[in-house]
Amino acid sequence: MNAIAKITDADRLGSLLDGQRAAFMHDAAPSLAQRRADLAKFRVTIIGRRKAIEDAINADSDIDASAIGIPFPMTTRSIST
Repeated sequence: MNAIAKITDADRLGSLLDGQRAAFMHDAAPSLAQRRADLAKFRVTIIGRRKAIEDAINADSDIDASAIGIPFPMTTRSIST
């Protein structure tokens, strides 16, 4: 019998969820200020990678993302409103 344990996707998912659960139990829910700061960082990241995202959409479908004007989240609207 093979002595090497086979790691399954379910095992990896279980480990990931255990880590998320532990992080949540340690820090609980973030404050409103922290959530807004996290969203601001997310916005900068998404806008900074707009071309790569459009290219991925174009490669994955028959849609030309730049031609149909897919809106990117919060490009003009403030997060605090």
